[in-house]
Amino acid sequence: MAEPKATRAARPALSPHVLITDEDVADGRDALTRTFADDSAADTMLVDGFGVVVRVSRSQLECCDGVGDTRRVRQVSRGAAAAGRVRRVVVLGDGMVTTDAAAWCSAMGVAVVIAGSRGEPLMLGAPELYSHGGLRRAQALAPFTDTGMAVARWLLQRRLDDQAAIAGDLLQRVDRADAIRGLLPALEAALSPMEAMVVEMQAAEHYWAAWADELQLRFRAADRRRVPPGWTVFGTRSSPLGEAATNRHAANPVAALLNYGFRLAEIEATIACTALGLDASMGVLHADRANRPAFVLDLMETVRGLVEQTVWQLAAQRVFRKADFTELPTGQVRVVAPLTHDLAMALLPALREQLAPAAEYVAAMLIQVAVTDVRVPTALTRERHKSARRVDGDPARGRVAAAPAAQLWTCPDCGGAVTDQRRVRCDACIEADPRQTPAVRGRRAKALAARHRKQAAWVSGGGAGAFDPNVWPSIQAGLSAVKLADIMAATGVSKSFASTVRSGASRPHVSLWPALAELAHVCLPAN
Repeated sequence: MAEPKATRAARPALSPHVLITDEDVADGRDALTRTFADDSAADTMLVDGFGVVVRVSRSQLECCDGVGDTRRVRQVSRGAAAAGRVRRVVVLGDGMVTTDAAAWCSAMGVAVVIAGSRGEPLMLGAPELYSHGGLRRAQALAPFTDTGMAVARWLLQRRLDDQAAIAGDLLQRVDRADAIRGLLPALEAALSPMEAMVVEMQAAEHYWAAWADELQLRFRAADRRRVPPGWTVFGTRSSPLGEAATNRHAANPVAALLNYGFRLAEIEATIACTALGLDASMGVLHADRANRPAFVLDLMETVRGLVEQTVWQLAAQRVFRKADFTELPTGQVRVVAPLTHDLAMALLPALREQLAPAAEYVAAMLIQVAVTDVRVPTALTRERHKSARRVDGDPARGRVAAAPAAQLWTCPDCGGAVTDQRRVRCDACIEADPRQTPAVRGRRAKALAARHRKQAAWVSGGGAGAFDPNVWPSIQAGLSAVKLADIMAATGVSKSFASTVRSGASRPHVSLWPALAELAHVCLPAN
């Protein structure tokens, strides 16, 4: 399996009100209203607030959340989940997830995460896309072999590369970046994971010193007098809130943002482990401890730089409000909504994209010590599946490759051999069909292409507007008494397609809805 690129992934795009805008100085209630006004389904569905409910209603997944009288209801169809438009349901608030919803998500391959107030995964249900006892046995044996050391070097090299790039490019501390790169030979010479971790700690001293020297947070003018002095600077990565040196208890907003981001990375790394059938607690680089997901921490080394880039982007570009953070009686600082939503919506898809190839590459390294026949799983990136569908010599196109010239089945018309897996009848019967002549197929292809161009031009011209998909059932119900000829005349579709539209078997392109709504005597909401 090819090694994933070592270059840093692009920083995830944050929603506009994360950056410097007039909305940044709005009060907390307005910010929450904006957050819960978005009722569209997304790749990551965050369910937050009080009295949240995740359930199944009319075969669709329904997520109800909000605070006070600011509520929203979002629905996800099975088709949308099957198409990959929804991949995560992350519950941050207080409420319930029904067993029907859990079963629905499991069947559709959607991961369900119930997270705590700091973003830590309290309960995680993710589909196991690959399972092989030999892979787990190889994972257990790897730390005692050269393969385990190779995995440790690969993970930490990516970590040091990220640290050097961030220190040099974002923090403008070339001296610190050069010092980190100077430790790479020592990492290569390390003979055990413990020695490799010592090198990583030396690099971390240079790295976090660069953060302490360069980072300054800005708060809006109305909050500056109420913000504790320690909130505007980073200080050190270690928290002063405990007797032992630790970074778990954030004492300032930057540390709270980092901890929250790393918790999100822990969620995605755990999902990746589950999907590949790996054990989250059997680490190669991190030592085994009770209640510690050591292997998850191993994989997180490949995306810590992504989290840190995003936090630095926030710190450099946003004017914060005091209400973005809260301080507990113990002195711990935590991130609160809607900032938690912005970070999660920006980070989780980017983390998943970067973790998928890294996790599969580590799994490919681990099977080198397998004692049984184990194949390299590509359940996350589906690279093997994509490769099987590509045409040889044209990897950029995803067309289905032709099947070998061997009989797959017999033609139902003449009993001849069918050698193309995309066809039901043989070539001779298809060519003899007057509806399948080259001229007819050419006219059909031109008509389809013209329709697609027309629809694309309509969408790009702003025609989509704000059509509510929930309006379509009313339009379809009103079409039951409309003649097929009238539907064909109003929309230009064929008789067969008009019949499927009227029966409800098909839903036409949204550009046809106004004409159909007029036939059905349904008033569409104003754009």
